[in-house]
Amino acid sequence: MKISKKTLFITLAGALLFGFRFLMGLSKFTSGDSLQIYLIGLKSYTSGIFPYFGPDVVYTHSQIPGALQGLLISVPLQLLSIPEAPHLLLNIMTFTLLVFFGWYTTKRIPNVPKWFIYLWLLTSPWTLHYSTHIENPSYVIVGSILFFVSFFELGGLYKNKILSDKFTFFFLGFSIFWIMQLHLSWVIMIPYVLWVIFINRKDWKLLLKGAIFFLIGSAVSISTLIPTLLRGFGSGGVESNIIFNYDNIFQIPTMISRYFMFSSFEIARFIGHSSKTRLEFLGDQPWVIPFVIFLLLIGFLQVGYFIFSFFRKNNLPEWSKIAKLCILSIVLLSVSFLFSITKPRSHTFFIIYPIAMMYAFYCYGNLFKWKPRIISRIAMVALGAGVLFHISLFIGRFPERSLFSVRQQIAKAINEKDYTFLALRRESTLMKTNKETLWQKQESDSAGTSSFYNNFEPNTPYFRAQNVVSNEKFEGNYACKVDSLQSVSLKFSKALQELENPKKIKTSFSVKSNNLEDFDIVFQTNSKSQITHITKKLISLAPNSEGWNVIQVEFNIPQDSNAVSNVHMHFTMNNETGSVLYIDNWELNFK
Repeated sequence: MKISKKTLFITLAGALLFGFRFLMGLSKFTSGDSLQIYLIGLKSYTSGIFPYFGPDVVYTHSQIPGALQGLLISVPLQLLSIPEAPHLLLNIMTFTLLVFFGWYTTKRIPNVPKWFIYLWLLTSPWTLHYSTHIENPSYVIVGSILFFVSFFELGGLYKNKILSDKFTFFFLGFSIFWIMQLHLSWVIMIPYVLWVIFINRKDWKLLLKGAIFFLIGSAVSISTLIPTLLRGFGSGGVESNIIFNYDNIFQIPTMISRYFMFSSFEIARFIGHSSKTRLEFLGDQPWVIPFVIFLLLIGFLQVGYFIFSFFRKNNLPEWSKIAKLCILSIVLLSVSFLFSITKPRSHTFFIIYPIAMMYAFYCYGNLFKWKPRIISRIAMVALGAGVLFHISLFIGRFPERSLFSVRQQIAKAINEKDYTFLALRRESTLMKTNKETLWQKQESDSAGTSSFYNNFEPNTPYFRAQNVVSNEKFEGNYACKVDSLQSVSLKFSKALQELENPKKIKTSFSVKSNNLEDFDIVFQTNSKSQITHITKKLISLAPNSEGWNVIQVEFNIPQDSNAVSNVHMHFTMNNETGSVLYIDNWELNFK
């Protein structure tokens, strides 16, 4: 079969665009949210535990219920077992949805060149940054495109429909519960659904048929939320993010400008978060300065033109409805943020991106109609400058911020089935309050010995401490880990008075390490009058340094008659090296 030159060109161009977007996604990884979202799935993959909760909300230390975010990371890791696998899935999804959005836009706005629509959607700053790298707003765009394209079809904006009602109602239901598990902005979708019902209120046949497909779509995406609900883990505390926030009234002008920046060359925020970091970036790569200045100018002109277009005539018949939709969406955002604990930062309402882009393309229609050749050339230059600018970002991020800078750690975490070799997962209040102490008290014998035992086996593994791992153990399923990232083991702490003031403590435990010289066992008692601190090196207690060692050691307990003393014991790392220690079957006997 002969392939036409046009098909070959489009295929090659698509492949280059996908590769460019994929590499841009890999360039931003080690920053807080990107790393933490990745860890949700990596933790699930390495532990084999279902990820009942998704992204955490840092403002309130709450966590969004549902497994979707974790599965979007862990499933590709299970299929490919390489660090880049989650990025590959994300970019396949977002590339496909942006192309779909582009196809839909070309059908609705015929006076804007197709090449510009596709290239702008795939390479504009906001879609390159929040649809290519691992972070929950990047996944939100999948649901938001499906939702708002369906809304455009069902919301009375157009006389003729392009998509089947079955698909659009399915997408409405699917996207709501998709975004519900990724970001708190899903509540903004409810008024749009109510409008669809209202505008079609006389067509009961459509609404009844639509309700069936809406429920089917909802069932698909809600399936990853149901396990969390069935386990009775609760809401994760997300309701704490709803407060009356009067101060956000003063943020409305800023929010409006940020809304229009979704569809503009907003590049300053992606260079750095302060003037100092931006100047450092330009100092490191002076060749990009002319492109930055040009794009900054274009960006300001774009936002100004979008605002000016409200008052300008547009020959497309749907223009007035699109303009009203844009205004009403801004009003909806303004009202919704009066009940949000956070300020209206751009990423918090990225869900509305398709409306901002659709409005922008209607505005561009007038430009291309006015001076098609001149505007096309300016657009080509701007798009090319945008690509060069993002290449400079990739170069700047590659050494320290890209996935490649920590790829070795991720590969080790994957191979050894322990996500903490990469980093620790940021813990919500839910995780902290549900941790088990794991210490079990055994009945005292006839000699009055009080015994405690810790085999590091949690009843609910999902909430276990991060230094309780499953990749190494002496017996059972878990052991306690000590390394450079977590330099102290789980601790034993008790008031000696509760133990009937013993004089001696005998402890036994199993340990395994690649270098026992770097680890100690620490015994401490403290009171108002004195503190006793005794450290013993594990290498001096172990008969051999390879494999598991079963060790016994005794400590004399200082007697303090003047005050109640407390006893503490733990394992610690004394040098930050690549060494790792595992502890299991830890027993304490007080006599």
